[in-house]
Amino acid sequence: MTEREQAHKRRLAAVLVVTGLLALVAAAWIIDALGSEAAPDYRVEVTRDGQVLRSFSLDDLRAMESHIISQYGLSEEGPRVLDVLADAGVDGFTQLTVMGLGMRDDGVLVLDAAEVTPDVILDFAQTRSTVKIAGPEIERAERVRDVTELRVD
Repeated sequence: MTEREQAHKRRLAAVLVVTGLLALVAAAWIIDALGSEAAPDYRVEVTRDGQVLRSFSLDDLRAMESHIISQYGLSEEGPRVLDVLADAGVDGFTQLTVMGLGMRDDGVLVLDAAEVTPDVILDFAQTRSTVKIAGPEIERAERVRDVTELRVD
């Protein structure tokens, strides 16, 4: 094989490698784009003793009064958890367990009633059609994203 033929094979191999990498990046982007939206039936349920007190759609949550808090240099916006609980008929609780899909976090956060202040909100995710729990005293690593249930005890 001549030197010219070897150089041509190397160029062809490089083009194939670059094309393969671009295809992988494109596939990952498409998968992320398709998977970035919650199912159209995404809901947040408020439960007590295994019973659903109320089920909120994303539109229900968006219709509630929205509050803005600042955390980590970002603005977080959504309804207060206390307002969501009140709309579900919760008039008192000792503990709140926030449960989520658990795909990007532990999926569970337990808060005592005293920790659920008016600054604790269900923040509308910017790139997903879901909500996450946010508040000044909730560390970023503790947050539950894609919240599905607010369990009161």
